[in-house]
Amino acid sequence: MPTLDEWDEGRKRRLPSGDQLGTTLYELSHGGGIAYHFHHSREELLVVLRGTLTLRTPAGVREVDEGEVVHFPAGPDGAHGITKEGDEPVRYIMVSTLVPGDASEYPPA
Repeated sequence: MPTLDEWDEGRKRRLPSGDQLGTTLYELSHGGGIAYHFHHSREELLVVLRGTLTLRTPAGVREVDEGEVVHFPAGPDGAHGITKEGDEPVRYIMVSTLVPGDASEYPPA
């Protein structure tokens, strides 16, 4: 079984998952991130394992610290984007429902 420090391409690693849930471990360095988007069918759960990241949601922009968990429902209310501003890397996992035919949408900034 691979360890959490054995990475796939880039700084991510798919973790053991089931038929209905998928989990990926990510590590971001300064300037890294995920574009602001939402899923039409999938729910996601963000769990910050180490460090602090900047999260954008429809409610605004805020810091998410180590140990915090954030839920993103399917649809526009679950829109989210992640950036890493500081020098220390941040490590987090995203858990998502695996819904066949899901589409992501990238709303304007």
